Amino acid sequence: VIVAGAITTWIAFASWDGVAPVHVEEMLWAAAEDPKLDPPTRVYAGLLRAEARRKRGDLAGAEALRAELGFVDRWMVVGPFDHAGGTGLETPYQPEAEATQPIVPGRAFDGKARTVRWRAAGPGLGATLELGDLLRPKESICAYAVAFVEPAPGTRAPRPLSIWAGATGAFKVFWDGAEVLREVAERTVDEGRMAATIRLTAGTHRLMI
Repeated sequence: VIVAGAITTWIAFASWDGVAPVHVEEMLWAAAEDPKLDPPTRVYAGLLRAEARRKRGDLAGAEALRAELGFVDRWMVVGPFDHAGGTGLETPYQPEAEATQPIVPGRAFDGKARTVRWRAAGPGLGATLELGDLLRPKESICAYAVAFVEPAPGTRAPRPLSIWAGATGAFKVFWDGAEVLREVAERTVDEGRMAATIRLTAGTHRLMI
């Protein structure tokens, strides 16, 4: 259901230039609200619906739709670290080695070209964090982004939770210090490329990419 629903949703969005945009939005709206589809597919349809609003010039409407989806959009970022020869993914740089330790403001790390430190980044544009806008140099590099997640008031915990991620390069995703996702291929960005199921319990959790 997830694959079929997501493909149908993407086909609807990809038909933007071939049919009236209002019809595309209607299809995406229907998918986003369809109780027969699984939650990840409905969220994906909602993301494309927000992008459709942006393509029609309604930037405020697009941001409002994205905000409803609840994407993690406030991060702390550190980098860049060296990724020459594609070695960065397999190199556990200091932030990764300290993934279960508290983040110390001002803590210095040995970066690719200079000393680097954690700094705030966000909110970004919907589900996307543009590391290339935050790091120098921005080629042959890797970096870490951390967000802290906790159950919303009134929600049930513990319960299973899915994490969806994608990037223009290789990436790893950690939940509370444990690696839960890995993508070694260099691809185009897609927020829903890969997913992992984790267990959301009470309290604050660390999500690191």
